[in-house]
Amino acid sequence: MRSLNLASFKTDEFTLLSQFFYHTPDLLCIASFEGYFLKINPSVSRVLGYSEEELLSIAITDLIFEEDKAITRLTRNQMLEGVPLINFENRYKTKTGEIVWLSWTSIPVYENRYIFAIAKNVTKRKEAEKQQKLLFEEVSRINKDLEHFVRLASHNLRSPLANIRGLFDLLNYDEIENQDNLKLINLIKQSTDKVNETLENYINELVQKDVNAKLHIENLSIETCLRDVCESVSAIIRNSNAIIDSDFTAFNEIVFNKSYFESILLNLLTNALKYRKPKIAPHIVFKTLINGNLHQLIVSDNGIGFDADKAKDRIFGLNQTFHTNTDAKGVGLFLVKKQVTEMGGSVVVESKKNIGTTFTITFKP
Repeated sequence: MRSLNLASFKTDEFTLLSQFFYHTPDLLCIASFEGYFLKINPSVSRVLGYSEEELLSIAITDLIFEEDKAITRLTRNQMLEGVPLINFENRYKTKTGEIVWLSWTSIPVYENRYIFAIAKNVTKRKEAEKQQKLLFEEVSRINKDLEHFVRLASHNLRSPLANIRGLFDLLNYDEIENQDNLKLINLIKQSTDKVNETLENYINELVQKDVNAKLHIENLSIETCLRDVCESVSAIIRNSNAIIDSDFTAFNEIVFNKSYFESILLNLLTNALKYRKPKIAPHIVFKTLINGNLHQLIVSDNGIGFDADKAKDRIFGLNQTFHTNTDAKGVGLFLVKKQVTEMGGSVVVESKKNIGTTFTITFKP
């Protein structure tokens, strides 16, 4: 094993350091407190594209990318005040106009007013990080779009499923004489119930996730939206002998997300149908009202109601139920609250047992 002769090393120390200075791929330099290069190695010229003579005559701040000048000035001043400058990253403009990222470690020598500095070219790493960030943002955008699509698909599936289940309730099974047909109908009903259960569980998971994607907003006719929602659950309405009245003389148009608004109407309508009084036809009223400068939609019913004072803040909570109805999932009112507030509005409820329930939606002014 070859040993280093210390005497020889001391004699040749300057030569060895000079070789290191000129051959290292890192950028080495000595700068003045006034902000000019005093000595640079070839790597500085190679990376920035200027000759040594040019670099010694240019103020260092003129080489720094405009957006990084302020933070560079602050960091440099902190270094001169004694704060270590280690792995500080900023951008420089090359002679050809390209942008390079440099990671600096610097030490001031106060008695000579010098700054010894070493930098690494980290441009490739920064570009890789930028590409990774762009890829992450693209994947996030796609995931949000997919989640929004799933929400819309789930919303559109709920109504037909509710309609099919309502049709099964209208069937008179005693009049079906063919046992094979009866068995087949029961199998279809079981499959439909299973699909509905799976869909509700999936929606229950979805509503717990925050949706940040920007929603499409448009002018909507409340009357048209309500008609479409009623048609989607027409079998349930017909089977319950429900009476649905509406009065939109105060105003009939709102600016809202269509899928959200139809989901709100659907949840309030099916909620009123689900919690109707036994042997009494449900009466549900949709009415608009202008209260000062506020536009409101009032939805009231004559159902079994609940103790609103006792429920308090739990009314719009996820998985909160106030009845023994087996169909109660505690999702519908959570969705109503979430969708209304997401569109900048508010919703309150008044309810009394055996009298009915009234929801008041106040739209964003």
